[in-house]
Amino acid sequence: MAHRVLLVGEKVMPISSLAAALRDNGFDVVVANSEQIAVENLAGSDVLVVLDSGLEAECLLLLKRIREYSQDLPVILIGRHCQVDVAIQALKLGRVEYLSRPISPRRLCDKIEDVLERQAYFDELARLTALQPEE
Repeated sequence: MAHRVLLVGEKVMPISSLAAALRDNGFDVVVANSEQIAVENLAGSDVLVVLDSGLEAECLLLLKRIREYSQDLPVILIGRHCQVDVAIQALKLGRVEYLSRPISPRRLCDKIEDVLERQAYFDELARLTALQPEE
């Protein structure tokens, strides 16, 4: 079963080329060009990839809104000229990876694989912790 990647961004060209590359690498990709469409497609997604629009405040608001719906969904933020304080704020929102542009499709695929592997580790750790008897 292919992992589902929700790809969020406004600019058609980078999104379409990244989506095609991800599909070529076996991912099931859903593209959202607005916050509303992104939130509607969170369920069933394994990874969320957000291409910033250059407006860092909007990007942080989107991440905060997503966290209202899902605390555990791994997020990869791809930014252009993200300032350090904005990157730190994004990281504080939990399970957020940051990549700077330009980004190659291969690098993004590798990062998604890393994030999925880490998520599987956290899921297994939570499962094993739940099995331990309470003292």
